[in-house]
Amino acid sequence: MKGKDLLQDWQRVLGLLAIFLLLGSFSAFGAVTDVKVIVGDTQYGGDGGSAFTAPFTPYNDGSADFLNFVFTGSGHDYMVVVDTNGNSQPDQVTDWGNAAGKDWTWMGYADADQELYVQWDGRCVGDLPTVVPNGDYQVWILENQGDIENPDWQVVYSSITVSISTKYIEGTVKDENNNPIEGVRVSAGGPDGWGEAISDSSGHYAIYGLKYGTYHIDAQKDGYFFDPGPNADIQLTGDSASFDITMQDAVTVQLNVTLPEVFNPTQ
Repeated sequence: MKGKDLLQDWQRVLGLLAIFLLLGSFSAFGAVTDVKVIVGDTQYGGDGGSAFTAPFTPYNDGSADFLNFVFTGSGHDYMVVVDTNGNSQPDQVTDWGNAAGKDWTWMGYADADQELYVQWDGRCVGDLPTVVPNGDYQVWILENQGDIENPDWQVVYSSITVSISTKYIEGTVKDENNNPIEGVRVSAGGPDGWGEAISDSSGHYAIYGLKYGTYHIDAQKDGYFFDPGPNADIQLTGDSASFDITMQDAVTVQLNVTLPEVFNPTQ
């Protein structure tokens, strides 16, 4: 009888040991560590979880045009979400075919104790991923605490702020009758950089991500014509510059062409 009890005791011990080993093979949720931001050669954060702000100037000139969000994961799927739509809460992209109006989002997997680098160039998401306006942007790290079929994305880190500061060109787009035009694609380009923006319902546009220099302005929208002429170059010498645009109605030309009869050698 004692031998049977001893066998049952050992079976219990082995069962508990198997459960312990099985649970130990999974990394704990929420275990994101050593979070920092690297801009060029400068590191921000990485001091154990204290909130920090990382300044960033994506001038699109080839120098420090992106930053790296760096953290150590714990064997799960993660998202890095930047509040580019300004609604103060994570609005991550889950369907890349419908990303307009969402926050900038990166998603990927990090092995346990793997240091992960995620690049961001200061742009939003959508049909025209432009450099975001100057300001402070909250950053979240989310972890999938569900599974692939039933994801459960939870914020596990929210102590990062990125402060964007670039030069910009802004103005208003109107027609010949002084009415604002929405949806005009305005670009500013030259040897010192390049950027573009879409005018809003009031005709206003603002092109961020620029530095000091000379820029040529162009504007395009179906049904309208913009003649840049010799005055479409602008000097950006301060924090910002202004350039208003007047669009003309496009001219439609209709041609009626009469073709000769096709030659048929059999006739």
